[in-house]
Amino acid sequence: MLQIKPLSNTNLDQLFQAFHEAFLDYDFQWSKSQFISMLDTRGYNANLSFGAFEDDQLVAFTFNCIREYDGVKTAYDTGTGTLKGHRGQGLAETIFRHSIPFLRQNQVKCYLLEVLHSNSKAISLYEKLGFEKRREFYYFNQEKVEMAPSNLKQNVDVRRIQRFEDIDFSFCDFNPPWQNTYQSIQQKWNDLISLGAYSNDLLIGYIVFESQSTDISQIAVSRKFRRSGVGTLLWNEAKQLMNREGIKIVNVPTDCNSLLTFLKSKNIHPSGKQYEMIQHL
Repeated sequence: MLQIKPLSNTNLDQLFQAFHEAFLDYDFQWSKSQFISMLDTRGYNANLSFGAFEDDQLVAFTFNCIREYDGVKTAYDTGTGTLKGHRGQGLAETIFRHSIPFLRQNQVKCYLLEVLHSNSKAISLYEKLGFEKRREFYYFNQEKVEMAPSNLKQNVDVRRIQRFEDIDFSFCDFNPPWQNTYQSIQQKWNDLISLGAYSNDLLIGYIVFESQSTDISQIAVSRKFRRSGVGTLLWNEAKQLMNREGIKIVNVPTDCNSLLTFLKSKNIHPSGKQYEMIQHL
C-alpha cells in the first residue's frame, strides 16, 4: 500500500538510490557526493520534503529546499522523480498536492521550480497545479572548450578571492537562479574556487566555479571594464584550474545578452532550455 510521508526519517543512502533510479535516462548523472552537496548547498529541508513509499521503499519524491528568495520565504523543488515501475500513477501530482498545506503552515509564500523546455508532460502538470512560467533559461554543458586569446591592454592582476564578502555581486546583470544565488555560493564557499580580476587593487570582475565538475556558478565584470578582455582573462585562468576540458553553466536567462554574447564569443553554445516556474501560496 502506498503512503505519502515526509522524508525526515529517510537516510541519504535511500534518497540517493531513489534519485539515481528516477533519473537514469537523463544525460547527466550525479555521483552520491554531488547529490549530497546539491542538497546541502540548495537548502534541503527533509521535514518539508515528501515521498511515496511502498513497503518502506521510496518510489517517488519531491526534495524541497527552503530559504528567503527575492525577500520572500520560498520553497524550491530541487528534484521531483518517480521510479520507472511506478510511473503513470499520478504520484508526482499527489505528492505536490500533499505538500502544499504543510508549506503554507510553515509560512512559505512561494513555490519555485525549473523544468526542461522539452518536458511538455511535466510543464502541463505544473500548470495544472497552479505554477506559472516566470523566466526562460539556457543551460550549457559542453564537453570541450578551448581557451581564448585576450585583447587585454591594461594591467590587471588575477588572484584568489579569499572571503565571500569581498565579491561585488552587483556586477551580475540578472537575479541568479536558486542554485547559483549568493546564499548557495556562501553555503558552498569552501568547495568553490573564486578568482577576482583587480585593477590597482580594485575588484573589476570575478568568476566562481567548481574545479572538479567545471560547473561555473557566476562570472561577471563591472560594466565600466567590459569588452576590454577582463572576462576572457578570468575565463582562461579558471580553465587552467579545472580538471577536465568541458564546461557546465546552468540557467542563464535567455534575455541576458551580455553574458550570452560573451559565451558565444568563446564558442560556447546552449545545450537546451528550461523554464523557471512559480506558484504563489
